Amino acid sequence: MSGEYKAGEGTEESREAERRDCRFFLSSTTVRGNVYSQACEKEMHNSIKAMDKDQCYKLIDEFCQELRGEASNDKAMVYILRMVNAVLLAGIDTKIDIDKLYPNGLKRVYDEIIEIIEPGRVRRKLKAMLIDPILAARSELLADNSYSMLQEIEMQIRESKGNITLSECAGALGVHPTYVWKVLKMEKGKSFMDYVEEYKLEEAIRLLLQTDLTVAEIAVRLNYTNAQNFIRFFSKSTGVTPGKFRKLY
Repeated sequence: MSGEYKAGEGTEESREAERRDCRFFLSSTTVRGNVYSQACEKEMHNSIKAMDKDQCYKLIDEFCQELRGEASNDKAMVYILRMVNAVLLAGIDTKIDIDKLYPNGLKRVYDEIIEIIEPGRVRRKLKAMLIDPILAARSELLADNSYSMLQEIEMQIRESKGNITLSECAGALGVHPTYVWKVLKMEKGKSFMDYVEEYKLEEAIRLLLQTDLTVAEIAVRLNYTNAQNFIRFFSKSTGVTPGKFRKLY
């Protein structure tokens, strides 16, 4: 009979079991809904990688605003847990020690968050329990590893003869461009472009003083498209042309 009651159906115990099981389906691409965008996961990942707190907060705010339009609490819970997973996976991907960050285990994090459905409270909880501690850990990790990262950045610049962009350098090192930028600011007080130009100038001076290469050949070595561009760069940096510099020194 269609109206026949089935044991366990609709009971509080069965609903609670369903909530506990939600987390095992979070990576499924079958989950769809107007209030959840998978693109948001990628944006969150990039924002955490870049340590952009304002953007992380903005994404959480937008997510929770959209969450208000979801009538089903069960669906809302799935979307919330997906967002939690996205933030945690971004932290793991950026080498954060999750066990150290959450010594009482992630189960407690999930349990505290899934007890909340009201979007305003979810927003505050996601920021306080996930975004803030993960970004703080990222900042600490950056400080601890900045010197070794600086050496890797310098190697990339040397091997490319300075013919490398910030994005290319970051890509080669498997980090976000903002990470490279912050390391250079922290260790050298320079931007990436300033540091590359400093390398090119030092290398140009070395080649002028220690080799018999012509100015045009040095320009080629440093990956300038033509000698005039190199001469213009060198003159702007030193106040004299490469040829005159060689004669003076």
